Amino acid sequence: MGQNPNITINGRYYAGVDGADLAGGQWGRFMDAATPEFSNTPFPQPPAAMLSRGR
Repeated sequence: MGQNPNITINGRYYAGVDGADLAGGQWGRFMDAATPEFSNTPFPQPPAAMLSRGR
């Protein structure tokens, strides 16, 4: 479901494609090019009180 079977896009045949097959890769390349100055360090761990869900 959600796939387009037997389709040719820009001269390339795909047995089945969905948004992640083409648009996902394009979005990833765009974001890599658009954000090289930003750090990719992980977010800090939130305080334990936020994780305990009031227990």
